[in-house]
Amino acid sequence: MASIAVAMLAWDARAAAPDLARDSAKDAKSEPSTITIEARRERKLLERQLDAFVWSIIVHPWDESLARWHTPVCPLVAGLPRASGEFILSRISQIAASAHVPLGPEHCRANLYVVVTREPDLLLKKWRARDPHLLNAHNGEGGIRRFFDTPRPVRVWYNVAPSSNDGVPVSPDNSLLGGTSDIPTNKITEASRLVWYAAQSLSSVIVMVDSNRLQQLRMGQLADYIAMVGLAEVRLDSDLGSTPTILRLFDKGGDSVPQSISGWDQAFLKSLYGTEQKSVMQVSEIETSMLKILAP
Repeated sequence: MASIAVAMLAWDARAAAPDLARDSAKDAKSEPSTITIEARRERKLLERQLDAFVWSIIVHPWDESLARWHTPVCPLVAGLPRASGEFILSRISQIAASAHVPLGPEHCRANLYVVVTREPDLLLKKWRARDPHLLNAHNGEGGIRRFFDTPRPVRVWYNVAPSSNDGVPVSPDNSLLGGTSDIPTNKITEASRLVWYAAQSLSSVIVMVDSNRLQQLRMGQLADYIAMVGLAEVRLDSDLGSTPTILRLFDKGGDSVPQSISGWDQAFLKSLYGTEQKSVMQVSEIETSMLKILAP
């Protein structure tokens, strides 16, 4: 009987072997397919997340390009001890160089002002009284009033000037109207609906930091936030949810506070400066570029 039992077990094993082999073959064939499908789903999800992120932060007037720096950035930090100021300057320079943002030499004329003060409202009023052209009115007087009347830990004002679509500043053409014209004139045109005839250039940026509202922040967090808002024109009041971005630094009641500039932030800056500013598809190209950087 023992020999019969052994024989039956051997027969069961031989009978099951083909089934196991077929199952293994099925698993071997289906596993890569499953992985591919999951990868595609994850990539599609990332695409949607990137699209939401980009459209949440950009300032896009629909009939103009996104603004960016064409003149070399020359940051100046005031209101901090020397070591802290130099740390922020160094961090801005590192992030700018990584994104291929043009940087000025060591001794240059400041155009990115970072001012840390306990009295931001008073300082802004005195500064504008001293320099009436401190804030240009590309956002209208309403934009200027909101800048003054909306307290936040960090306020940012972007002075934006038109340029030709290759980044050359637009200047008045005195040959117009008998040589007395002060109308900015763009002499570069292209016969295409796929490009903007003019581009938006950041001529100067003011970052006003309220030192009363920086409790429990590390200097590195503040420096990275300043770099992000100083190198690109972004909306500061967007609801970014749990998106991994330093722009959530001052969110209330959200997830954990970001500790530094994120891969998403760096990908955005690199894509902003790495895509054609004159292209009407610039935003789409930025998203495509970010996707390649984050999910090569």
